[in-house]
Amino acid sequence: MTPRAEDAPARRRLTAAARRERILAAASELFGRDGYGRVSMAQIAAAAGITNPVVYDHFASKRDLYAELLGRQSQRLLEATTAVPRNGTLEDAIRGGIAAFFAFVEEHPAAWRMLFRDAPTDLEIDEAHRRVQADATERLAEVFGARAGRIIVPAGVSETQAQAMVAELAKSALNGLAGWWWSH
Repeated sequence: MTPRAEDAPARRRLTAAARRERILAAASELFGRDGYGRVSMAQIAAAAGITNPVVYDHFASKRDLYAELLGRQSQRLLEATTAVPRNGTLEDAIRGGIAAFFAFVEEHPAAWRMLFRDAPTDLEIDEAHRRVQADATERLAEVFGARAGRIIVPAGVSETQAQAMVAELAKSALNGLAGWWWSH
């Protein structure tokens, strides 16, 4: 007996927003595992369970998709690492930020790899990475600056520059340590 179309279970069509999120989730895993240069839009479509043209309905290019993911991952990391109580001390902010950073790396390894491990091979992606890093330094400088009081610095260095220097130092140290941790 041949099954009839009306006997088949009804398939629900995903909303555009749900398809977009499926694409982003698949791309995040692939980029995190294989890096930007080794992933194609066809692979992303296959991993998301949709067709290639649907991916292009949502993203004009692999570069656009990667840049959006990079921005999202960066925002998630910044929210996690800078969400510290306003009345805490600088030490509380640093300890909380470090714990949140390593929890993020452990819970979102693909995101961490996109943000820190793989060097960009595309000029526009490189620029997106620079913006992400600059935003992170600025946000951390705000967190540190709100708690640090006056940072002692050499003559000619403003307090704002000093806060940015401390933020860059902390960020670079954590990124380096996370790279070591990832490998060991």
